[in-house]
Amino acid sequence: MLPGKIANVRAIALGFANYNDYLLNSPWWHAYRIKQIRNKCFACPNSNKPELMHLHHVTYDRLGEELPKDTVTLCDFCHRRLHKLIADDKATLEEAHWMMREEQQGYRAQMEFKFEDTCASPEIVELTNFLDELFEKRVDDEAA
Repeated sequence: MLPGKIANVRAIALGFANYNDYLLNSPWWHAYRIKQIRNKCFACPNSNKPELMHLHHVTYDRLGEELPKDTVTLCDFCHRRLHKLIADDKATLEEAHWMMREEQQGYRAQMEFKFEDTCASPEIVELTNFLDELFEKRVDDEAA
């Protein structure tokens, strides 16, 4: 099932009309977003005011009870790009996250002086480890 359909099914189960209704009208999501949103994009060097950044779901498994590892802050460009990769069938959700993570490591190598403080933040380390686990699980599942 496509990620968007999974999100809609889970949002409907919570009593919302669809996923967009959840994002617009869920008191839980609004409070969670304020607490979790950052001013730096996970996938590129972009920074902006938190209200202009996007909080992207890495998984919809706990929709309505999201944990910090379930979401990541992205700039508008990276968020649109990630969804375009998925919509164009160029990558699954997990693959798109993996591709963007690889790109972020490239940015780190090129601009170490700029990222020295931000890339080692606990949030980035935790999310990177989580994405590594997802990727390894997918590779193991495909090998089985």
